[in-house]
Amino acid sequence: PASEVREHGRFYPSCTGKCGPLLTWMMQGLDVEPNPLDKEFTATQEPEIIYEDGSVIIVNKPGGMLSVPGRTKAKSLLEWLQSRYQEVHSCHRLDMDTAGLMVFARTLAAKTNLELQFANREVRKTYRARLCPEIPGQSPKRDLRTGAHGTIALPLSLDWYDRPRQMIDYESGRKAITEYEVLETLPNGEIEVRFTPKTGRTHQLRVHAAHMNGLGRPIKGDRLYGSPDADRLWLIAESLEFTHPGTKKKMSWCLTTTTH
Repeated sequence: PASEVREHGRFYPSCTGKCGPLLTWMMQGLDVEPNPLDKEFTATQEPEIIYEDGSVIIVNKPGGMLSVPGRTKAKSLLEWLQSRYQEVHSCHRLDMDTAGLMVFARTLAAKTNLELQFANREVRKTYRARLCPEIPGQSPKRDLRTGAHGTIALPLSLDWYDRPRQMIDYESGRKAITEYEVLETLPNGEIEVRFTPKTGRTHQLRVHAAHMNGLGRPIKGDRLYGSPDADRLWLIAESLEFTHPGTKKKMSWCLTTTTH
């Protein structure tokens, strides 16, 4: 369907809302190979504290680590921070598979201030991603040569029968806007892209990269919208800028430079 990200020739499991539970029950006791999609990424490194003061903590989250507690027993970044700083509050999230910069609040007043900045879209974030080569037989709808840039506007909604996948929904989906810039074309056909999201929807960058009306190229290692062949999801929150809740000064961080 045009609303979903599907590629000819790829294997897709049964949905989690209908067939998945039925097949799980029907296949009990059968000698079958393990489902490769059940294998979860796990963090192989510790989080890195980039900056801290009495109001905020800036952390480089490793890919494979939950931002906040989930349904599994795996320790989240929030819990990791609380074990070291006691009072810590989350203000936003990154997908488990996504690495990069996050801000946490150390007081309730700072949390309220930062959440308001996120709600008002005053926080500037950029992400860097590596996209898969062009899909054979699929003509690109956008110029993806080095230096090309543009805007993707595709509304998103949850696929209720196949959670946590998102889909394009022009009738009831929530507005989702992403600016992109092609940084480099690699010899193997992969491309390096910088994303600047103007909204913060679940899986926004992943769907906008993979969907045929977006860039038509999934992010490398994307198990939901692309191929799980890579060892990780090649998506990182590269930079973060906001107004400090205490000093009221603009502060920005990048994984290569830091300014305030």
